[in-house]
Amino acid sequence: MPQDAKAHVAVSLVDVMGVDRRDQEVRKKFVRFTEQDVRCLKELEVFAKTHVDEIAEEFYANLLQFDEMKAIFRNTGVSVESLKATQRQYILELFSGAYDEDYFERRLRIGTVHNRIGLSPRWYLGAYSVLAQCIYTRLYKHYWFRPVKLLRSLLAMKKILSLDQALAIETYIHALVGKISEGINAIRETAESLASASSEILAATTQ
Repeated sequence: MPQDAKAHVAVSLVDVMGVDRRDQEVRKKFVRFTEQDVRCLKELEVFAKTHVDEIAEEFYANLLQFDEMKAIFRNTGVSVESLKATQRQYILELFSGAYDEDYFERRLRIGTVHNRIGLSPRWYLGAYSVLAQCIYTRLYKHYWFRPVKLLRSLLAMKKILSLDQALAIETYIHALVGKISEGINAIRETAESLASASSEILAATTQ
């Protein structure tokens, strides 16, 4: 994507939803996501690259057990292999060490995609839990002999996934509120039209 186009997308999501840099830092501070967590996740970048394929496979094997999920994926017109590739990229970004405005922008975009394809919070919040399970079990094997490292890595993962979940649910709510507002406006316009028509009919019959 051209840089100008990327910048435009960032403005339309980060700015419109008020997730500016100050807000991003407040969010991190609230869940106690620190520089130590950043370093911890960055140290696991090789771990992520080693296990990303099997994590994505396990993740989708679970999702595809359910007919509702199969129907949603089928309606997107995108192949499961393509979806797995997107999921692999998402997983790698969790360990990138870069949790800046671009990172927040990409997470907001994920929320809008969920809404567009009809993936409700019931499913994608559950999917975050499944993803966490896939990652946590491998982290345990990776650090079973280093309990302090294990605890720090699990907490860092919990924090970054918590940030991601909040952004995803907020974009869903943002879109839903927009739809509700559109519906209310449509009802108001219809009511006004009916009221106007009634007045005209009444005026005609009294002449």
